[in-house]
Amino acid sequence: MLQFSINGEPNNFIKITIEKEYGFPETTSPFGGYDVVAVVEIKSSNYHVKGMFWVTTGNIFDFYNKLKVCQKKLTGQAKFDSYENNLALSLEYDSLGHVNVSGEFIENFTENNVLKFEFKTDQTFIIRTIDELEEIYKKYGDNLGIKK
Repeated sequence: MLQFSINGEPNNFIKITIEKEYGFPETTSPFGGYDVVAVVEIKSSNYHVKGMFWVTTGNIFDFYNKLKVCQKKLTGQAKFDSYENNLALSLEYDSLGHVNVSGEFIENFTENNVLKFEFKTDQTFIIRTIDELEEIYKKYGDNLGIKK
């Protein structure tokens, strides 16, 4: 299973694991890339959640591209949004290479349970994240899928 994570201190993280893919490699999603069911696990301070959500590899690819630009410039903001709006994630860089990670996760819209989270990290942790996103890109390609 492919996954990517963003680690922070002390022991804070968000990890997204692709559990099941649909249409790969023949049929792409209208939202870009391939439809996948993923598991997100978030630990922020004393709060912890683990849940499933739908996303596309195109959503992941877009985040990967934005994050690479921010990492190279050590400035800017990279946002990740699932197409069903279950997960919103933002990484905002400052000029010193510190990164503020924030967002919210809603597993089920029929219940009013929302985890809003925030933690700090820095550019040294993001190197691994980009490497993990690169592996996902190598398998699934860009918003048009893999090139045949």
